[in-house]
Amino acid sequence: METSDRTSQEYQTALGINDWDYFLPRNHVNSPVEGKEYRIFQPQWKQIILFWLGRDDINSEEKEAFIQKLVNFDDGCGEWSYAKVDRGFYEYHAYLLAAAGINNFKQCSLSDEIIEQIVKWAYGYFDIEKQERITFIYLIWQGAKIVLAEKIREKVITNLIQVLETTGYRDMFANTKILKEIAVGNELAIQALIRVLETTEDKTTRHWVVIDLGEIAMGNELAIQALIRVLKTTEDKTTRHWVTLNLGEIAMGNELAIQALIQVLETTDDRVTRWTVAKSLRKIAVGNELALQELIRILETIGDEDIRWMVAYILGEIHPENELAIQVLIRILEITGDEYIHRLVAEEGLGKIPVGNELAIRELIRVLGTTEDEDTRRWAAYILGKIAVGNELAIQALIQVLETTENEYEYTRWMFASSLWKIDPENQLAIQTLIQVLETTETEWLRSMAADSLGEIGPRNELVRRALIQVLETTKDEDTRWTVAYNLRKTTVGNELAIQDLIQVLETTEDEYTRKWVAYIFWDIAVGNELAIRALIQVLGSIKDEDAGSTVAECLGDIAVGNELAIRVLIQALETTEDEDTRRWVAESLRKIDPENESAIRALIQVLETTEDEYTRSTVAYSLGEIIVENELAIRALIQVLETTEDEYTRRTFAERLGEIAVGNELVIQELIRALKTTQDKYIRWSFAYSLGKIIQTEKQYADVVSAIKYDLTNEVYKNNFDRFESCYDLLWQCAQNLPYPKFYQAWYPNTLTPHPEITNNTPVEVLPTVQKLEQQNTDISTQLSHLPVHCINVNKLLTLNIKNEFIQAFCNRLYQKLLPDGTPPDVQTLANLETKIIHLKQKLQTPHLFILLLADGTPTPEVIDYCDYLTDVLHLGWVTPDPLPLPFPQRSFVASQENLLAAVESWVAEY
Repeated sequence: METSDRTSQEYQTALGINDWDYFLPRNHVNSPVEGKEYRIFQPQWKQIILFWLGRDDINSEEKEAFIQKLVNFDDGCGEWSYAKVDRGFYEYHAYLLAAAGINNFKQCSLSDEIIEQIVKWAYGYFDIEKQERITFIYLIWQGAKIVLAEKIREKVITNLIQVLETTGYRDMFANTKILKEIAVGNELAIQALIRVLETTEDKTTRHWVVIDLGEIAMGNELAIQALIRVLKTTEDKTTRHWVTLNLGEIAMGNELAIQALIQVLETTDDRVTRWTVAKSLRKIAVGNELALQELIRILETIGDEDIRWMVAYILGEIHPENELAIQVLIRILEITGDEYIHRLVAEEGLGKIPVGNELAIRELIRVLGTTEDEDTRRWAAYILGKIAVGNELAIQALIQVLETTENEYEYTRWMFASSLWKIDPENQLAIQTLIQVLETTETEWLRSMAADSLGEIGPRNELVRRALIQVLETTKDEDTRWTVAYNLRKTTVGNELAIQDLIQVLETTEDEYTRKWVAYIFWDIAVGNELAIRALIQVLGSIKDEDAGSTVAECLGDIAVGNELAIRVLIQALETTEDEDTRRWVAESLRKIDPENESAIRALIQVLETTEDEYTRSTVAYSLGEIIVENELAIRALIQVLETTEDEYTRRTFAERLGEIAVGNELVIQELIRALKTTQDKYIRWSFAYSLGKIIQTEKQYADVVSAIKYDLTNEVYKNNFDRFESCYDLLWQCAQNLPYPKFYQAWYPNTLTPHPEITNNTPVEVLPTVQKLEQQNTDISTQLSHLPVHCINVNKLLTLNIKNEFIQAFCNRLYQKLLPDGTPPDVQTLANLETKIIHLKQKLQTPHLFILLLADGTPTPEVIDYCDYLTDVLHLGWVTPDPLPLPFPQRSFVASQENLLAAVESWVAEY
């Protein structure tokens, strides 16, 4: 049992319930039982039910019968015999509750069966007949995984171990997924896998076991030793590959694993295995002295260049300052003709050496001056740029090779200049060379790289800035333009000279892509700048290119927020232009500049009603959805287009927007239901279902959705249009979570009248409502407790209020009517307002405590309980109801029929 107050209250409630009929009617068959509540589907009762199943004083046969009833629950809403859906909505919920319950009722005979079913739902299964993996609908496997992880994790692991050791890896994919998700670090699972590894003769099973150990056995000595034994005994290359790879995952710093991998590195002839070993050692041997000594020994004694290179590669990660490793890596840099090896040496080997290493710098300068291979020279310069910052010898060497290298080697010159600038940021030769490459090369990727290098120099150098802007105007290569624009945007924030230069480009160029990239730069550097805003407004109306227009419009929307001139000009353009592109760009801008401007909203609606262009409709709909909520004119305009357009993309956009702005709107709900049933596009259908799920709020709306779309869950739809089936199923799953089972059933069968279990007429004649019972007691409870600050309030009518503000005000009215009958209740809008008024009320009454008994014939909603919970710092609240309530502490639940009611209330008050 948990120790928190809330759980303690739930436990106490569970102790007061002796018959599981209170949770689920014993006489349920396949339809709601009149006058009965189905508390198994009410979230607030879940923990109480689990506590009930854990009680020692409840007969095991009773618990077994309850679990059996849950497992076999039939909700009567449809027939389900599909591969991906095999139960009704409430049937799943009942089964998942049973699965959670077996953790509390450990002797349950159905445990294995339930666990097998939950695993099947969570991870799917392999259909031997169809030779394919079957997975269930998302909401089903999500629910199964939640209960699996939270409630039955240990039981699943135990069952899986038994399966592994008796039948092997029947479903390797599922086993691996399960172990990875729920058994990380689990000793029993690890030991079981080791036993399978050591006894199986099946190679495939062995491979999967090795992979699983790599997932769950991090740092586990037994698992590491088992993998090492396999490594030493098997000759199978694939097995050795998986073992070395997974040792790299679980054996961090483990000396036995390091020795074993080094031995493989020395002895194997397989290059792939060597690479795998090298990568694993780079992970697990960082800072390990034994590994360092062994690897140096190999370097000093073995002549095989391939092995020496691998060892140096490892040392570059685990001990980057080792002199012998540095010399080997530099030798490889000099002699190899393999570009991939060059890159690995530079990036993963020598590039990891700490800045300032004298040996490495000296050797690289030597290579730079002696080698005739251009590729080697470039990589030597590249590494110097990383490790030789501020080193005078390196600076002089790079200057010398830069001055002597002919212009036709422009890539080499760029590398030299870039590295020189990195180690000497003020070096003018480096900057001039980079500008020269930028302006003269005809190779676009090299121009882009030069621009990137110059971009790091930033706005402090006017020559650099102007050179970059000139390239922006002249190049036609989009990658180069992007690189230039990105660097100008990053490095010229607030630079007025740069803004002026770019405005001039914007005003003079006819190239729309250039305009796009200038706008992209303005996004960061010209926020609120009037000149930039005016320049963007001026060009917006003339842009025809979709990408360019969108960029300019979005930029304007970000840098001109609240700018009155921009708003007026854009609204005027929206009202007068007949150009569809302009309409789209303007709508995008207005969405960001002034989302509450009524003139802008009316102008957007007008465009929506007059345009025939579907793309414009979508853009305007998106803008409206971002800037308005519950605007009736806009909602009706969107619905009208949704009803008339045949363009599926437009319908999808409109559905998404309506889902944002029309929460609870009946017209929108009906229209989305209609659209959901008629659209042919699966993505758009999903949008309709998703939007419906966001805007339906009341039980009536949920019931309407159930009645409308239940006909789409047929065998024909499942076979011929599964996407439609799944979209409708997901939506109905949500309805089932928000509707009491009897109301869902009635919505499924609209002509069947199923009375709600809380309707008073269903109460047997001899059982009177709670309030009447209290009134008929010999003496009014308030009178009997007059010596205590206890006051009774009838809240039956309050429980019918669906709107939070209405409930708060009504509660305030009742409270003041009871405590200050001659006063006028104050207006309150929020719980915080009400709390303040209660504090003032207590001050006026000069009492530190107020005990309020709330009398109700039915069960308060979770929302009402939460509202009351907020007030428990200023009020002591108790409920008197026909049945016990699962209340958060310190609210207190009393049952109207309990014999010692008055004594229980007195005891409650005495606690304070």
